[in-house]
Amino acid sequence: MFYLPYFQVCMSCDDNTEATGFCVECVEFLCVTCIEAHQRVKFTRDHTIRQKEEMSPEAVGASTQKPVFCDIHKQEPLKLFCETCDRLTCRDCQLLKHKDHKYDHIYLFTLYLFR
Repeated sequence: MFYLPYFQVCMSCDDNTEATGFCVECVEFLCVTCIEAHQRVKFTRDHTIRQKEEMSPEAVGASTQKPVFCDIHKQEPLKLFCETCDRLTCRDCQLLKHKDHKYDHIYLFTLYLFR
């Protein structure tokens, strides 16, 4: 079994806390506090949270195959990871709001995390 890298921080809060799990639907690494909040919120309480012991590159990679759509461009899936802003973006947002930022396709970003 592959373990979540020790240096991975939570992608949901700004506390730089170590991530202990991964939300499959949101494609986000989460810390203990954010996992608890995620499970309390009506919109996200049914999401699948994988704990550190369950993590594998395949689990993260498979989750990137379920499209999550942009809040601004409703028809555009979040396929890119803006490394400058540390967030998922759609193609349109990357071209317009993040045009000079460093970015990668989410699949390549996921592979990078597990190398």
